[in-house]
Amino acid sequence: MRGWVVVVVFGVLGLISPTEAQIFDTPSLRGSSPFIPAAPRYAKWEGAYIGGQVGFAGTSTNFSTGAADLIANILRNTTVQSQFQPSQWARLPAQGVSSFNFGAFIGYNFQYEDAVVGVELNYNRANARMGASNTVARVVNTSDGYSNNVTVSGSGSLHLTDYATLRFRGGWANDTLMPYGFLGVAVGRATVTRSASVSISGIDADPACAPTCLPPYTFAQSQSDSRSGAFGLGWTAGTGIDWAFQSGVFVRGEFEYVAFPNFRGVAVGIAAVHAAAGVRF
Repeated sequence: MRGWVVVVVFGVLGLISPTEAQIFDTPSLRGSSPFIPAAPRYAKWEGAYIGGQVGFAGTSTNFSTGAADLIANILRNTTVQSQFQPSQWARLPAQGVSSFNFGAFIGYNFQYEDAVVGVELNYNRANARMGASNTVARVVNTSDGYSNNVTVSGSGSLHLTDYATLRFRGGWANDTLMPYGFLGVAVGRATVTRSASVSISGIDADPACAPTCLPPYTFAQSQSDSRSGAFGLGWTAGTGIDWAFQSGVFVRGEFEYVAFPNFRGVAVGIAAVHAAAGVRF
């Protein structure tokens, strides 16, 4: 019986063709070609590029102390200002607005395998208008014996027209996609208008002062400051992704935040999303 089994096994093996027998080949045992991993795939991003973009931005402004220096200048060298600081009373509320923008960019990438670093100059044309105002009235008694009825008013408006950023980028080339992040400096241009007014009426703080009461007085003054084409300095940060869908042509989606901490007394923040297209040389 055992002899018949041996004969059948060798008979079956004899029926298998050389091609079919390759199924059972074990390369590591027979010394065939070793496994070679595929080369990493990433598009070439190195070189100069240029493009255009459109975006949607939410712009917020903090006019909080926008009129403070004007009120302080009106009340300079006064007892009311030195003892009660009316210049800090009329803090203006924050404002926000949404708007579309458009612009262009130019840059240069340096690439080492799948690591990409570069520098980019980015420009956006904006149209964001905001304004705020506030009025505060208080009665204060000063050390010179007067009861002072003080009213201070302040207002401010800002029209952001455009801004530019110089970005330093770092990205990762993954096939035809390149996610990236950036940090940089920003400069903006806007028309900033501020105004302030102060009115004070004073009488003797002692109701029983007669007949030696201090003489009553009134005071009223206004001041304004308007600057067209004023420049502000700030910073920018953000992230995005470029897609090279054809050789030398790419599209982009990104998020950017730009901050101007002190735009002539007004703090400005811009949160924007951009869609862009560009060509690489």
